[in-house]
Amino acid sequence: MIKKSAGETSILALAFLLVHHYGNKIKQISISTSDFAVVEIKKKIMDYSSKHNLLNVPTINPISFLSTDVLLARAFRMGMIGETELIYLRKSTHRKRVICIIRNNDSTVVPVDTVMETGDFLQLLKGNEPYDIIF
Repeated sequence: MIKKSAGETSILALAFLLVHHYGNKIKQISISTSDFAVVEIKKKIMDYSSKHNLLNVPTINPISFLSTDVLLARAFRMGMIGETELIYLRKSTHRKRVICIIRNNDSTVVPVDTVMETGDFLQLLKGNEPYDIIF
């Protein structure tokens, strides 16, 4: 059982209901969160609803997540923030779970799911390896 506050869980439930009701009319619903448990809750809802035919929501659906690290990486890559700002903005979560893929030259990917210190996160962003922060 995953215990969560009602806020993000309620937003996720509303997103599922919107997709169920409006179907293909909805192209994207992004939920901003830094709590990976919400992603786990989405997976559990998808598993349960598909087994019991409860929601008319496709397996590949428009409900996505936008984490703080995704926003920080994007701002850093675009030059909107520098190292000092990134360290300051990430200080409250100095050690944080990061999910990303690193792309190799041969088009293969290395999935990474680990807890990263802010310094390691910054090194990933500054490195020469092409990457995509997923969460």
